[in-house]
Amino acid sequence: MVIDGKVGFTGGVNISDKYIDAESDLGIWEDLHLKLEGPIVNSLQRIFVKDYHFASEEELMLENRYFPKVKSFGENIGQIISSGPDSKFPAIMQQYLTMINLAEKSIDIANPYFIPGVPVLEALRMAALSGIEVNLLTPKESDSILAKYSMFSRFEDLLQVGVNIYLRPDFSHSKVIIIDGKIASVGSGNFDYRSFEHNFETNVLIYDEKITAEIGTLFEGHCKEDIKLDYDKFKKRSSMTKFIEGLAKFFSPLL
Repeated sequence: MVIDGKVGFTGGVNISDKYIDAESDLGIWEDLHLKLEGPIVNSLQRIFVKDYHFASEEELMLENRYFPKVKSFGENIGQIISSGPDSKFPAIMQQYLTMINLAEKSIDIANPYFIPGVPVLEALRMAALSGIEVNLLTPKESDSILAKYSMFSRFEDLLQVGVNIYLRPDFSHSKVIIIDGKIASVGSGNFDYRSFEHNFETNVLIYDEKITAEIGTLFEGHCKEDIKLDYDKFKKRSSMTKFIEGLAKFFSPLL
């Protein structure tokens, strides 16, 4: 959402009653969103205009009045990352891979649809094996049963190499990645094939340790020992559960 070309909002929040009332057993959806001011809003507006043109083939928003000159606001630095089926490169996937490869101490990921392909999965495994602390926070239940089992099908490989996985009891739609407690990304991009290759997605990369620390505090507040997966217990799940996970994993590229 862009207001007068001067104020922008972006993140994971949908315009949906799910954020106001509990419409299902998942309860009220939790999420993380950003309010943006300053020149960065111009980048967000450009994405909107490009997407509007892609959808409508109309050029009615290609006017200067939609892009007012915006003065610098605050001292924080952010960067808009976007991609879609009209992009030459899978920028969201490349952003996540770059951030993972930059990590020296820790990688914190919160995402409701953690269904990465081989490149991202291997990057996380390599990070964990090299001694970097990798924490994954995702909802225990999902609004898509197929997405849930496909997501769970990747957990054993990650647990085996020391990745910490936390299953929060409520449904969080937040899409966050934090690297070394120094830089963070908040947006709409999931760790799945759809976000990497098919969907129009937008993330904000935050180069500010103070804001990153605030997001990190929210993240850590949910990572409690009683919701942490135990590798030995998890690998003993039933053969039927493993079969369903394997079947869901087969359909991962469609999720």
